[in-house]
Amino acid sequence: MNASSIRIPLALLMGASVLAGCPQPHRPGPYDPLLADLGPVAEPLPEGEEALLAAADEAAAHGPESAYMVRSLRCANAVLAERPDDQEAAWRAARALYFLSELAGGGDEAADLAARCIDISAVATRSGDSAAGFYYAALCMGARAQVRSLEAIGLLPQMVDAGRTALELDPLVVHAGPHRLLGGIYLRAPAWPTSVGDIDEALTQLGKAVALAPDWAENQLFWAEALEADERTEEARAALAEAERLMAVPEMAAWARLWAADVEKLKK
Repeated sequence: MNASSIRIPLALLMGASVLAGCPQPHRPGPYDPLLADLGPVAEPLPEGEEALLAAADEAAAHGPESAYMVRSLRCANAVLAERPDDQEAAWRAARALYFLSELAGGGDEAADLAARCIDISAVATRSGDSAAGFYYAALCMGARAQVRSLEAIGLLPQMVDAGRTALELDPLVVHAGPHRLLGGIYLRAPAWPTSVGDIDEALTQLGKAVALAPDWAENQLFWAEALEADERTEEARAALAEAERLMAVPEMAAWARLWAADVEKLKK
């Protein structure tokens, strides 16, 4: 699961993507109603699926900012308008919807976006060979569980299964995302027999995430949290300092805002 998000009302930020976003596809896409409030966009669509997917990735690379995630969703939507079962477009749509849910500020809007995210993840994982598809499927379930607590008990085993499948397919996807995801679940879930929480397993998974992708700040941040939970205070402080160092560059500004609450919690 991702770190706690900056709770900014999505509706207030969507309009910012009008200048930077991809235009509406010629055929109706699955997210046309969701994107309708954005209004017309003058910039022409890239030609072809490959260019659209690249544009979706370029927008998402800016980090968890609503305007860029809406732009990324527009581009994935354009591919899905032509090819509703396109796995590559589906996981990119799931990625955008996940972050939009995190940024929505909770409540019904976040729950709706997370539900849409879970739905499109079914397309992203249909062939069974997309590590990114299973990774974002698990995150989408986590986003839904955050805002619909009564569903969490049923979603958690599915999250673990999706995370394990992503790990088997590609442990390096999204900066060692499967290890980070599973480690976060084991770290934050209640312990057995109530749930799957296990500090030893959390340390194992998050240690692997740090080993595989030490320069991704979120890995260091989760690692610091796990070390603190294991009462390894000095090591936790060192990991937190490394996370802050990695976040202290302009291109990580949006991520730093997303994780700010977790940083402050660890400092207390």
